[in-house]
Amino acid sequence: LRNFEINNWEFWARATMIQVVEGARIGEIEQQLQQYVPVANDANENWQINGFYLLPFLDLANQSRDLRGEPFMNTMPPVSIIAPSVTALLVLLLACFNFVNTAIAFSARRLKEIGVRKVLGGLRRQLIAQFIGENLILCTIALLAGIGLSYIFVPYYDSLWPAVSLSINFSENPELLLFLGGLLFITGIAAGAYPALYVSRFKPVHIFQGRQQLGGTNPLIRVLLTFQFALSMAAIIGGIIMQKNADYIDNFDLGFDKTQVIAVQIRNGQEYELMKNAIENHPDILQVAGSRSLVGLSWSNQRVEIDQKAAEVVTFDIGENYLAAQGFTLTAGRSFDRELESDREAVLINETLARAYGWESPLDKAIQYRTDDGEVTYHVIGVVKDFYYNSLWRRVQPVMMRFTGVEGYRYLTVKFRSDDLKAISGFLESEWKQLFPALPYSGIFIDE
Repeated sequence: LRNFEINNWEFWARATMIQVVEGARIGEIEQQLQQYVPVANDANENWQINGFYLLPFLDLANQSRDLRGEPFMNTMPPVSIIAPSVTALLVLLLACFNFVNTAIAFSARRLKEIGVRKVLGGLRRQLIAQFIGENLILCTIALLAGIGLSYIFVPYYDSLWPAVSLSINFSENPELLLFLGGLLFITGIAAGAYPALYVSRFKPVHIFQGRQQLGGTNPLIRVLLTFQFALSMAAIIGGIIMQKNADYIDNFDLGFDKTQVIAVQIRNGQEYELMKNAIENHPDILQVAGSRSLVGLSWSNQRVEIDQKAAEVVTFDIGENYLAAQGFTLTAGRSFDRELESDREAVLINETLARAYGWESPLDKAIQYRTDDGEVTYHVIGVVKDFYYNSLWRRVQPVMMRFTGVEGYRYLTVKFRSDDLKAISGFLESEWKQLFPALPYSGIFIDE
């Protein structure tokens, strides 16, 4: 469940968890569940189902993105997790290979030191312990410095991946400590093992005569340098691709204006009216609108009837100025007018819905919606350009926008012209606290 609903006992979830005995035949259980399909359909004529299916809980993270209208729906595709992981792995491997090669190069400069220590009676095991110990100390210092820098740079790296939330928290992620400890041990041993085991075998007389060299034609060093070069190229190419992809996403046409827009959560129409009157005269505020739904955060799935066929549409309940405040584009017809009582039974649709039913002239087409109080027939008064209300990973679905009065508002949306986001946000919060000192302020930047 989403964070703001997980502790809400009034939240209703269309999900049932079933615990089965070990070794249970899932196929047989699914067959037995089908006998309840008619019961469910009779109980809810507006939401007909085809059957019941069981999804293993461990597979939920990989498959829940294919579920629509479900509280466990996950809009994060696997690639959004794999891509930053692969990028981080490339950078990590590059750093490790670079350190190993550097350690070997420095050990070549210490051949005379090794020769002198052997002449003075130094044992091979002492040299091995020295090389490995020095590298472990250097790796420990580097690890501590890296952890400190990660607290600075991880938030910037996290901003490249909208679908992933990255943070450094050892108390909630003890596996990270184990990983870093293992990385420290492996890197320290790998960087010190070659010079420790190989260089410590050199004879002092050969070292002082210059007959013993380290580097150049050594096959292992060549292999390590080749790997480092290949990883460097892969990391550079990957970084360029990431930056291009980030620029593409940032400039992608979502079908609405996400910049310089703040949405404030409200509880009722009275709060909307008071807040609107307090802020609408600010010179930098262009539009103030209300809605029950909010693009990118809140909508519903409704069962309707179109051209005498049952259909499911994504539904937004919006106020009069919402299209202007969010920068939606009307491709046909008009928007809602609060002065027209007939607009209570009017809807806007997106281009996808019009194409799905072959409507070349969708204006005044009918959409039937059944409620507990009877059936409502909505008439199309306008067509909105397709917009991405959920995620770029998901296809745009047929959308219906209904008009809701002030009494139904749950969000106040503000479009402003200033680039000083903190100033506008601070102004809204200040006005809110003056009007509702006992209520917390909850403002959301739409582009976040």
